[in-house]
Amino acid sequence: MEDQNSNSSFQLSRQDSCLLDGNVSIFTEIPGSLHDGIGQYLDANKDWDQDRLIRAAIGLFLLQNGKTNSLESSKQYKATSRIYLDALFGNKAA
Repeated sequence: MEDQNSNSSFQLSRQDSCLLDGNVSIFTEIPGSLHDGIGQYLDANKDWDQDRLIRAAIGLFLLQNGKTNSLESSKQYKATSRIYLDALFGNKAA
């Protein structure tokens, strides 16, 4: 059986991810019910868009589940916090 991560286009090594300065596009499949929920939320909240919602959701997940036991992870936590707060309060991500 082939390793699932070996053919994922989303997979980045830690070294590669540190070199990224801008945004990275991702493509993923989600359950239809989740897609419907996103659509309903966006219809009811016109100041939100799909990108903002995804940034906020991923940011919150990483903040709640990340480890900050090293200097590198602490810096990543700070960057993730900024992205999450910018998404939450409607600021465009830099």
